[in-house]
Amino acid sequence: METTSAKLSLVIQNHYFKYQLEERVSLEDVEKFNEQSSEIIEYMSNTVDDFRNFFSPEKEIKEFSLSKSLQKVITLNASQTKEYNIIIYINEKCESKAYGYPNEFSQVILNLISNAKDAFVTQKIKNREINISLYEDKKHITVEFLDNAGGISYEILPRIFDPYFTTKSAKNGSGIGLYMSKMIIEKSMNGEFKVENRAKGTLFSIVLPKVL
Repeated sequence: METTSAKLSLVIQNHYFKYQLEERVSLEDVEKFNEQSSEIIEYMSNTVDDFRNFFSPEKEIKEFSLSKSLQKVITLNASQTKEYNIIIYINEKCESKAYGYPNEFSQVILNLISNAKDAFVTQKIKNREINISLYEDKKHITVEFLDNAGGISYEILPRIFDPYFTTKSAKNGSGIGLYMSKMIIEKSMNGEFKVENRAKGTLFSIVLPKVL
């Protein structure tokens, strides 16, 4: 939720600075601001409801399009990725739907983007890229999230899914992000969430059961 609220703050600041520089606001600017703010606020509201019921045994798993969820995340995150000069490529080879919870899945992707952003900044990466690939087999859909932020130290790699483990300061992170992400994918959505280092960065793989 902190990441999403930061996006709303960024949208507000961007429009405020635009007004200060140009000393005027067009109808198009107002409509764009209203649209972006409304989308983020609605998403935040839905996310609060989702996490309030996260451990409820009564919630129902449903079909949803991973492709549409990914596109929604990219749109919501556009201001932040632009600010940090991050380019996101999506390679889709899948039209099937998965079983799960779309807003919780979106939160997992948002968390991965946020972590990659922090790594880009820490490692002082200039050409910042994230590649998201989507493909399927007979029973599952796989989402591969690959950045070029330099990878994770092999000493801490086995611990990154531990509750409250973090390499960030107390100010910037609680360590709950990847732990909760793994809980969402594996405990709540009956999937699999894995991580490994690649030549230039980190690869996160999410495997979910698909609608047959």
